[in-house]
Amino acid sequence: METTNTIKITSLQKNSFSDLKETIILIHGFLCYSTLWQPLILQLKNDYNIFTIGLPGHNGDSETIISIENLAFEISVALKSQSLTNVHLVGHSLGGYLAGEITKQKQIKPRSITIINSSLLSDSNTKKHDRDLAIRAVKITPNIFAQNVIEKLFLEKNRRKLQFEIKKIQNRAEQITSDTIISYLEAMKNRNKTIDSISDTPIHFISSVNDTTIPFDLIPAQVKKSNARLTTLKNSGHMGFLEETDLVVKSINSFFVPFTSLLLK
Repeated sequence: METTNTIKITSLQKNSFSDLKETIILIHGFLCYSTLWQPLILQLKNDYNIFTIGLPGHNGDSETIISIENLAFEISVALKSQSLTNVHLVGHSLGGYLAGEITKQKQIKPRSITIINSSLLSDSNTKKHDRDLAIRAVKITPNIFAQNVIEKLFLEKNRRKLQFEIKKIQNRAEQITSDTIISYLEAMKNRNKTIDSISDTPIHFISSVNDTTIPFDLIPAQVKKSNARLTTLKNSGHMGFLEETDLVVKSINSFFVPFTSLLLK
C-alpha cells in the first residue's frame, strides 16, 4: 500500500505528555471532525495522553480515499512516524471500522480498541444497498443528504437539547465535497470484516440499543466471539459519545483500569 493522504494527528497535551499515563488515539466518524470529541476530552484529558486523528476530507481539505484498508494503513504509518505505537484506539462509527482494520493489519499493535456505535463486521447486503442509495442522493442533493443524515444520527428526544451541536455538525458537513463523501461511502460499503483477525487485542464495544445506523442486534454475537467488554447505552442514538457523554467516559475509565494499574507498577 502507498500513502496518498494527509493524516492530521493533534496532541491535546503538547507540553504534558507523561509516560505514566495511557495514550488514547481518538478517530472520528463519517461526516464528523476531530474537535467533536471535545466533551469527552474535557473529562479524560487529566488522566490520559490524548491525540486526535483528523480524517482526510473532513477537516478543511478536499481529499478522497481509496479504501478503509488503505486509510487504516496510512493512519498506522502516521502514528509510527510520531512514535505512537503503544496506544489505545477509540473510534466512533467509521472510526471504529478503522480501529479494527488498523489492529488487523498489525503495522502497529494497539493495547486495546474501543469502538463506539460501530461494528467489526462487513456491510450486509441490505446495508450495501443503503450505501448505494446514499451515493445516489449525494450526487443529486449533497447538502440535503448531509443535513438529513446527521439529524437522524441522534435519538429524537435528544435533538432539541443538542440542536446547537447538530447544527454545527451539519454546517461543517456542508463543506465536505461530494467526491469525498462518495469515496467514503464506497469504502465503507466494500470494507472487510476484522473481527476474526484481532482476537488477541482487548476490545470494548460501546453500543446503543436505539442505534438505527449500527443496529444493536449485531453487537452481542461480536462481543461473545471476541470475548469483548460491552457497555450498553439506552438513551442515545448513533452519537453516544455526545448524547451520553458521562456514561461513555465512565465506561472508558473502567475499561482502562487494568492497563493503568500495570503502568503504575
